[in-house]
Amino acid sequence: TWTDIGRGIPEGDFLRSVREDPVRRGLLYAATERGIWISWDNGVSWESLRLNLPVVQVSDVAVNENDVVIATHGRSFYVLDYGAHLLRQMNELPTRTASAPNAAWTPAGDEETQGTARLFRPANPTRGVDPGVTVYYSLERPAQRLTLEFLDAQGKLIRSFAARAPGDTVRQRGGAAAGGGGEEEDAGPRQPRDAPNRAGMNRFTWNLRHPGPTGFPGMILWAADTALGPMALPGNYTVRLVTDGQRLTQPFAIRLDPRVKGVSEADLRKRFDFAMQIRNRTSEANEAVLLIRGVKQQVDDRLAKTQDAEVRQSAEALRRRLSDVEDRIYQVRLQSGQDPLNYPIRLNNKLAALLGHVERAESAPTAQSYEVFRELSAQLDRELTAINTVLAQNLEPLNQRLRATGLQPVTRTPLQTAAVTPR
Repeated sequence: TWTDIGRGIPEGDFLRSVREDPVRRGLLYAATERGIWISWDNGVSWESLRLNLPVVQVSDVAVNENDVVIATHGRSFYVLDYGAHLLRQMNELPTRTASAPNAAWTPAGDEETQGTARLFRPANPTRGVDPGVTVYYSLERPAQRLTLEFLDAQGKLIRSFAARAPGDTVRQRGGAAAGGGGEEEDAGPRQPRDAPNRAGMNRFTWNLRHPGPTGFPGMILWAADTALGPMALPGNYTVRLVTDGQRLTQPFAIRLDPRVKGVSEADLRKRFDFAMQIRNRTSEANEAVLLIRGVKQQVDDRLAKTQDAEVRQSAEALRRRLSDVEDRIYQVRLQSGQDPLNYPIRLNNKLAALLGHVERAESAPTAQSYEVFRELSAQLDRELTAINTVLAQNLEPLNQRLRATGLQPVTRTPLQTAAVTPR
């Protein structure tokens, strides 16, 4: 006798194709005249996987690693990114209502659950191909405090992303540099600033990059971006979800593109170590600008409070000498993203741009890259020495006059800015 295996698919809708998930047995996809359907029980029952898909004939369906791909009649192709990977961890689709539009998914076991939170195991990203590692987690309700953390194989924290608590206002963007054009556009998508925190399913993608160098407000760079740090090495990692004291973890691995041939683990380690050196020296250059601007801000404050001729003479001399050094480290005339076409980039931009050049290929750095770094690093050392010389020669004479007039002395304090928010 015949057995009906179409329970859930409406009468009058007919099949075009049925495919089984290549990883999870019994997980079936049905392409029909009016849409796409899913079964977790080997076809005993079906649920609509339409989501935001229009009513359309689906001619065929395929599972490509972690994605569900469908071909339609007259409406081209659609891809459910990471859909197969997530659906393998489910037992049924959520029931959405007006009060729970993001209702939680029911897990099938490949996840960790604690209290009101569930963290699903991420798909393993391929470095240089995928935009990052995409993490899914579900919450019964928004958490008062939520953090997503990414750790290396030794358990060392690489990046941490906090969620805004319910009712918090949007955080102000800090001192990350605005890109002015050039090759930094190839570096991948912007990193979200906040981890999502809503009832139901949440999705977050880490772009696989370590923190970028220190930035400062208003900085404009050409072919570089302080929001982008060195790319994480291939290997094993952990994502940790912390919600109101609960801790959930899941492992994942960053894979090397299998099309890359002739590169060793040692080569990639050299590239990573060199990229970190460049990042750190770029931070030193930008922190020097912050120190100069912090001192100049104090000088301006004191000048606004006195007309003493000796104070003004000492203050303006200090300010002028510091500005000369600042202009050698950063192009201070930049006002828009295209201004570097008119005004030559300075030392911090050259260092930051070198990072992008080093990371453009899955290989060990070239001898020329090391040579450029040594030259730029030597220039930076000279400018850092120049700052110390100016402060040693000009700061104390100014402070003596300030104390004599009853004003607070100027200290070696960097410009205080809001925390730099990586993108």
